[in-house]
Amino acid sequence: MYAELERKICAVCKTSKPINLFYKDKRRSLGVARECKQCKEAETKKRRLLKPHLFKQKRKKAMLKEKFNMTVDQWDKLYENQAGKCDICGTHQSELRRALAVDHDHVTNKVRGLLCDSCNNGLGRFKDSSDICLKASEYLNKFKN
Repeated sequence: MYAELERKICAVCKTSKPINLFYKDKRRSLGVARECKQCKEAETKKRRLLKPHLFKQKRKKAMLKEKFNMTVDQWDKLYENQAGKCDICGTHQSELRRALAVDHDHVTNKVRGLLCDSCNNGLGRFKDSSDICLKASEYLNKFKN
């Protein structure tokens, strides 16, 4: 009986292939997907090209939930409250190459706001320390004309 499970016919290309060329799928009776990995990847690539905005939304939703335990609606609310601008420098999203990043406290994981990449990276390089940021500000002010 186990020998029968070592191969499977792909529902798309109708080719008999070894079971390891199929993705796992716990919902199926054999525990593997109906289509082989090659067919599944080709279909996914085709859908991505036809509707790229849907994949961006899906990835954004999953990332927000996993990293920050927040929903897209919560992100949208932050964006609206900040008028679509970085919470530090005020640069509008339309002037940026990448979407505003979720800034958060790395100890408590509490979301603070949305920042452009430059400001978000700057805080990270200053180790999220307000003391270091103040010293940097004092340093810059010392050399103002």
